[in-house]
Parts: sequence; structure tokens; C-alpha cells
Amino acid sequence: MKLYAVASDSLPLVVHFKVLKLMLIKVSGQFTQASGEIHFNQKELNASFFDVQVDVSSINSKNSKRDEHLKTSDFFDLDNHRFIDFKSNKIIKSLEGYYAVGELKIKDIKKTVDINFNGYGDNTLKGSLKLNRKDYRLGDKIPSLIIGNTIEIEFSLQV
Repeated sequence: MKLYAVASDSLPLVVHFKVLKLMLIKVSGQFTQASGEIHFNQKELNASFFDVQVDVSSINSKNSKRDEHLKTSDFFDLDNHRFIDFKSNKIIKSLEGYYAVGELKIKDIKKTVDINFNGYGDNTLKGSLKLNRKDYRLGDKIPSLIIGNTIEIEFSLQV
């Protein structure tokens, strides 16, 4: 499989997220706008890479009041940090598919993460990762009993 997605204005990428609220209810949403470059070739992993910027302003949890709060300095701080950035350092074959090792930057915090993903015959990449929201100061003043610490993230990219 050889997939290339190159765009300066937008990528056909959707990023879904889920987090527990009150330890019982899964709250979900998505980011619908992203830009950057993705080059993936199963036979040339050394030349493959992800360089993606997800637009925080495109957050949609189907609750406008919640979305506005997520854009504040309590969470993503849209006024000062418009994008969530991911830039891979390497792509590695695994038993289940692949993973991209790279730097994820949310607000002004960079952490190395592994993003598991698979390529499908219909020119789609699908992947996932889990983050601790407090590692990125996302709602760090809100107790874990109200909002769970683990954020489950899934993405799909049609190229």
C-alpha cells in the first residue's frame, strides 16, 4: 500500500475523542479540520512521515457551551494555541499494523507518543492512541471524578 496525502490547506482527516464524565458517561466529539502532510509507503517506511496540525477551533462535541469551554484556557486555550501538532520521527511496522513515533504538541507542551495505525485497501489510514489529559494541562483544575484523565483518540484519513 502506498498512500500520500499532501495538503497545505486541509487534509481529509477526522479526529474523534472520548473521555469519561462523572466516571459513568462517555463524552465524545471530534476535530474536523486539519492540515499538513502525510506520506506513507509500506515498502519505504524510512521515507514515510506524518506532519499534521489539527485546528482546535474545529472542535465539535455537539454541545456548543461545552465546545466554547474547551476552547478556553482551562483546556485548549485557542486564543494562544490554535493548533495541536504531531510530527513523526519514525514509522515502525508492528504485529498489528504500524505505529508512528513522534512529538505531540498540545498548547505549549510536547510529549513523545506512539500512534498505532493501519492502512486499508480503500486508501484509508485509521489509528488510535490514549493520552492523560493532565500531561497537557487540559482541565487540570477539574478533578478526575468529574472528567476522567484518559482521553481516547481515534483518527481516520481518506487519501
